[in-house]
Amino acid sequence: MQEKRTILIIDDDEANLALLGAMLEIGGYATLKAGDGAKGLSILETYAVDSILLDVMMPGMDGFQVCRIIKTNPALNHIPVILVTALFDAASRQKASAIGADAFLSKPVGYDTLTRQVEACILQASPAA
Repeated sequence: MQEKRTILIIDDDEANLALLGAMLEIGGYATLKAGDGAKGLSILETYAVDSILLDVMMPGMDGFQVCRIIKTNPALNHIPVILVTALFDAASRQKASAIGADAFLSKPVGYDTLTRQVEACILQASPAA
């Protein structure tokens, strides 16, 4: 039996944490949740995760900064980062790509889109069998 994949959700909005967590748990994933970037980075020091859903617009450290830290850390840069944000403009998408984000989803995001993108990013990051 395959172990559940674990997804870290980092978002400052409790409702978004709950909604994204519920969608992923229905999809068979385990979730960890953080209400800000610093807490999310702290969780990554303790827990192994298969992917990260990351809000961009957060107080303090924004999602672009958190993604940059993850993607420049050799111990973490293999973890797929999916930005899930209210932003939808081309400049934000280009910035996300430039800092190494693996995917960019604009809110609101539906169950099918979310779970397809999470699985695609995890599969892409997995070493070839």
